[in-house]
Amino acid sequence: MDTIHDRIKLIISHFKMNNNSFAHKIGLTSSTVINNITGGRMSKPSFDVLSMILSAYKEIDANWLITGNGNMIKELKKNNSNELKEPREYYKSKIDYDSEIIEIQRARIETLNKLVKSQEEIILTLKEKIKSK
Repeated sequence: MDTIHDRIKLIISHFKMNNNSFAHKIGLTSSTVINNITGGRMSKPSFDVLSMILSAYKEIDANWLITGNGNMIKELKKNNSNELKEPREYYKSKIDYDSEIIEIQRARIETLNKLVKSQEEIILTLKEKIKSK
């Protein structure tokens, strides 16, 4: 049975990307997190990383990504006229769809703010080391 690591590797392969381009596509500034998930460390992806993947790749089925059940690509439902519905029609209303997008973006902003804060702390530490020399 495949693991979440394998499923993320499959997404990267399916979209003909490498870890670096995939990381940037989902909003990460470095491929380190993706390398740790798909490489030797086999780290578990965080909720934020999963949210970023699903936000960047709307066609990926969240249930498949998390559990491995179902298909990687969402199956589009057909309406009575046999036309394919847009992804937003999977939601109860446009408000639900927009709320979902807003929550995903808030999570992304929070992740990026944490990254900026950690980088600022590193910069301060380095400045202190330089001053003490």
